[in-house]
Amino acid sequence: MGVGIAGGISTALLIVLFIINVFTNIKKSPARRRRLLCWITSMPMVVSILSLFIFLIPRASDICDTVKQVYLPFVLMHFVDLALLIQGGEEGVLNEVVEVHAPFSLCQPPCCFFGICVHDLTFTKIRLRIVKGLVYQAPVLQFVLIIIMNVLDHADFLEKKTSDKLFQFFALLNILAFMFGIWGFNILNAALSPMLRTKWKRYILRTKVLSAFVVILKMQNFILGILYFANVIPCIIPYISPSIMRKNIDPGYLGYRPRVTCCGQVIACVVADNLALAQRASRLVKVTYRPSAGPTIITIQDAIDNNSFYEGHARQIIKGNVDAALPNAQHVLEGTFQMAGQEHFYLETQAVLVVPKGEDGELDVTCSTQNPSEVQQVVAEVLGLPANRVVCRVKRMGGGFGGKETRSAMLAAPAAVASFRLQRPVRCMLDRDEDMMITGTRHPFMARYKVGFDSTGKITALDVQLFSNGGNTMDLSRGIMERAVFHIDNAYQIDNLRCHGIVCRTNLPSNTAFRGFGGPQGMAVIENVMTDVATYLNMDPLAVRSLNLYREGDETHYNQRLEYCTLDRCWSECQALARTDQRRKEIDNFNRAHRFKKRGMALIPTKFGIAFTALFLNQAGALVHVYKDGSVLLTHGGTEMGQGLHTKMLQVASRSLNIPVDLIFISETSTDKVPNTSPTAASAGSDLNGMAVLNACQILMDRLVPIRKANPEGTWQQWIQDAYFQRISLSTTGFYKTPDIGYDFVTNKGTPFRYFTFGAACSVVEVDCLTGNHRVLRTDIVMDLGESLNPAIDIGQVEGGFVQGLGLFTLEEPLFSPSNGQVMTRGPSNYKIPSADDIPEEFNVSLLRGCPNPHAVYSSKAVGEPPLFLASSVFFAIKDAIHSARTEAGITGNFTINSPATSERIRMACEDDLIRKVSKPASGAFQPWAASV
Repeated sequence: MGVGIAGGISTALLIVLFIINVFTNIKKSPARRRRLLCWITSMPMVVSILSLFIFLIPRASDICDTVKQVYLPFVLMHFVDLALLIQGGEEGVLNEVVEVHAPFSLCQPPCCFFGICVHDLTFTKIRLRIVKGLVYQAPVLQFVLIIIMNVLDHADFLEKKTSDKLFQFFALLNILAFMFGIWGFNILNAALSPMLRTKWKRYILRTKVLSAFVVILKMQNFILGILYFANVIPCIIPYISPSIMRKNIDPGYLGYRPRVTCCGQVIACVVADNLALAQRASRLVKVTYRPSAGPTIITIQDAIDNNSFYEGHARQIIKGNVDAALPNAQHVLEGTFQMAGQEHFYLETQAVLVVPKGEDGELDVTCSTQNPSEVQQVVAEVLGLPANRVVCRVKRMGGGFGGKETRSAMLAAPAAVASFRLQRPVRCMLDRDEDMMITGTRHPFMARYKVGFDSTGKITALDVQLFSNGGNTMDLSRGIMERAVFHIDNAYQIDNLRCHGIVCRTNLPSNTAFRGFGGPQGMAVIENVMTDVATYLNMDPLAVRSLNLYREGDETHYNQRLEYCTLDRCWSECQALARTDQRRKEIDNFNRAHRFKKRGMALIPTKFGIAFTALFLNQAGALVHVYKDGSVLLTHGGTEMGQGLHTKMLQVASRSLNIPVDLIFISETSTDKVPNTSPTAASAGSDLNGMAVLNACQILMDRLVPIRKANPEGTWQQWIQDAYFQRISLSTTGFYKTPDIGYDFVTNKGTPFRYFTFGAACSVVEVDCLTGNHRVLRTDIVMDLGESLNPAIDIGQVEGGFVQGLGLFTLEEPLFSPSNGQVMTRGPSNYKIPSADDIPEEFNVSLLRGCPNPHAVYSSKAVGEPPLFLASSVFFAIKDAIHSARTEAGITGNFTINSPATSERIRMACEDDLIRKVSKPASGAFQPWAASV
């Protein structure tokens, strides 16, 4: 009865509205009549809602399944995209965010049924009539459908099964008619609103935006919440979680703060139904700032001048008595050395896809990350969910290099917020310039050193101060400084050494992990010291380095004894491979014959410690399933980013289970398969996960021992079948934790690394003294990688790491605006990475034989990070060539050339009459267009 009355009233109202619209020209009506028509237009919707609920309440359970089966898959397949609103530097830095205003026409909550957040719609008279027709006819359609459904509900001329299916079908049509009516009403209301009418004449809606989801992630007093503006997001519940902070996460971990502290800081997020519209909509958002006091700090020197450091995060290691050894040294030198940062420039930028499961708050996060467990934890805490409701998956990455160890969470968190509130899949992938603006780089370093040595070149004492540019948040800067302090000795025995490392707080995007994790910066300092000592004593740098090399049984400055030290073997074999004595003669002859082209050579060793410096990260898990057909599904905690980790894990499992690799499959890395994983970093991916896989496979093989004894001639498939029928579990987990490691900075005791990867490289370069250009003529590398799991992969890693290091030491230099810290080198047009023309013309890589490593899986060694520093051989070969040019020009003694050795720096270091004619401006006389930080 109620349904019939409601339908009758609705139909009567529609007839009245139809007559009004026939005899009334809405466009020429006064504002009062237009507002009245808008209110009257909403009355059929109200009646429709009443009639719908009168019908649905007693039958809710009957149609619930229909809605889930038909509507939910449709929604989950419809993706929306997320774009970031980034501080671009127009207003400078050190500003408080006062207000964020989005000039969007917003929909009401029913419109969110379709998840419509941004649409590109232009309204004309014809389209408005169509929409009005949709609004007016939807209740009529509902009324007709309700009558049909009432008939079906009492029909006895159809089978029960048939009538139920028809009933559900018409119920679904009724719901859709209601939603389309609401949708049309919102469009009509937006088109007739006074705000839009004054902004866009003749009812042409050109805002391109019907609704927007602007999320302001506000960080204050260690609390991350959603900054709610009632006039911006009326459809969204504003408050998400009281805190995402864990004790070990920096306040700015996700980059969202109410105080702008750098250009490139993320202020807000916009969700739209496609990426182009989301980006356009984000540019319409206006942010009001209030300036705040304080100097803008860009460079390390700025931080030192303003005493801007991260307190409590300095690291120091002291061995021997430096203060007593330096005054007693025969010779003492002081100097400085700087290294610029480096952009990760991975092939695939930061990307995430978040899909809600539709019940119990579950989320499925597919993220391009090296650290899925961290992404899982951050997303869970942002949303106030337990971690067991969030699954993070990684199929593979298009490169990571450390840049996706922590910064991925900065993108996953807002995408998860949007997905959770809209109950829609949300995806986001940064453009290259966005990625380079906000994700940070390798840490720039500056070193001040004082070295004591004797007349033979033996280093007797070294005092070093390291400063790193951490950016506007701590991120991983402390761990990076720790590794730099650990590797300040590189491959040299120094009895008296003191190294003090300080992280600088600056107004740049937070710098983060990069292949080497601070090790290359520390090792470059000592190599620069070795070159300065050799130049001062007029000796061959090769002889000075050889004299100071570590030998078996020596102790490092952190008191770890070197075992299985193959450094001297790598050194001697590299000398033999490169024929250094012969090449030195050839280089000297070439340099005497050429005035403006000089050649140089350098032989550089490396000693890289393998382990996470954070003890708790040195663990890994694996999961192995064996199915009845004998196929094996393997899952481990490492992520594949092109380094061949999955291939190596397949080989470990194949060797342990004694089956072909073809029977084993790795699908993905997922937190619901292997929980609490460590990041795939620190060159420990194969070591940790390989041992976990080996442990799981050994457990399975132990279970199969009785089966194999009973049928020794059987095949793997037969053994698995027999085990299944005998109810033997064919699934198991493996676990591994690195033993016998741990270090205390206070007492300078412990074992920070499980073992070391050793190597040496010799490079020959040719420098054009007039242009500063250089060519790498030849490079020879010898690496100790133990018993390599896969020599093809490992040699590829050595070559790739070397070329990436070549960019670090000779080509790549991120530049920033000295006034506000805006990144000037964004995109491949302004930032150059090594190309095919930059690699050595002759490139030889050799793996040391007969040196098994008892501390890793199948006697192998880590390979990811150690080769990168060997590219410094090119840098110091360039410095050797410049020294030859300066000597011929009558300039003797030490000189400083900072890394990278760009063409500009090389040309200016090759002093001649042309350079002397250029007067150097006084300090502070002008502000350069860009600064290396």
